[in-house]
Amino acid sequence: MAGTRDIGQDDVHKKSIITNIERHFDSVSAVLILADGIVPRVTTEMEYTFAALASIFPKNLVNNVGIMFTNVRSPSSWRVSQEELPGALKNAPLFVLDNPLALQNRYNDDPDMRGIVKVCEQRALETLVKLFDWLDGLEPQPVTEVVCLYEKYRNIETKTTNTLAQIDQVLAMKGEINKCMVALRKNSTVSVSTVLAPRLESHVRRTQGAGSFSSIDNTANMTTWEQLLTTTHKIEKQVFVEDTNRRCEMVKDEKEKTTALIAINEIVVHNLNQAIDRATNDLVQLVEEHGRSSLSGGFLDQLGSTIRLLEQRYVDMENNWAGQFTLQERKKGLDDVKRKLALLNSAKENAQKDSVKHQEILG
Repeated sequence: MAGTRDIGQDDVHKKSIITNIERHFDSVSAVLILADGIVPRVTTEMEYTFAALASIFPKNLVNNVGIMFTNVRSPSSWRVSQEELPGALKNAPLFVLDNPLALQNRYNDDPDMRGIVKVCEQRALETLVKLFDWLDGLEPQPVTEVVCLYEKYRNIETKTTNTLAQIDQVLAMKGEINKCMVALRKNSTVSVSTVLAPRLESHVRRTQGAGSFSSIDNTANMTTWEQLLTTTHKIEKQVFVEDTNRRCEMVKDEKEKTTALIAINEIVVHNLNQAIDRATNDLVQLVEEHGRSSLSGGFLDQLGSTIRLLEQRYVDMENNWAGQFTLQERKKGLDDVKRKLALLNSAKENAQKDSVKHQEILG
């Protein structure tokens, strides 16, 4: 986790962890998180890793999670505090270890280092005794909670991504409506074929692949207005489009047709906004359920730690004179996570306001 590759790889790791647990175990006795102890404090990478792992493990494992810091040569100089750990991990037992086998291989022929190797061996044995004492006192927990929590985690990720895509669709369609309005003001006899069709076809091609629109190339034998209606048919409810078709068949004037198209787009925007409202309400419930069930205590906290990690990496890359393309890709990834956090925070705030209004109505 938190390697040099894109954080998308960490999602692969999390899925692999849950998949292997589900396939090979009926219960989980312990989760031991290994962390590099060379740095004597919790770094941004560690904070992100702890938060990411805590987000996929349920609270029934709160007493079954331990953390082992490796490569700790001198425990007296190691200053990691449990208060620096996220959520329920603040109470997790901490173990420190410096691999004695590595020292043996490195200093096997150096008599001056034999004493240091012996001390390392003794400390490693003491750590292992503490570790197994802790393991002996644990109660295994069923894997069903682990799998269920991960499904909630994935649902939040998927629904958040889809909702942001819908928001982008609304913004794009509002832009098209504004263009149509400007055209109507400039020319009361504006032609649909010369103004609206190219813009809509361009929008179709830009959004093709996102599951929002279909190409209108297969309607080459239709009139431009029929093509527009066919495309609208792809994105609107059948009953509304049929009603709109009957209306537009009676419309002869190009200006009225343009006005009708604006009305169609406005209703599509309205329906998309309603879908966004429903999705954000669902997201609030999912995030709350996840927060009640996970060790992390909140999906938003995990996004916050992800943003801090990505911001640090972006600054590091800037300081190391990374290429412009690489920086742009990193910046896009950072902005995507920020948009997710902003969406969830906004949904949470709106839900709280609605709750207050509901209480005021009830008196």
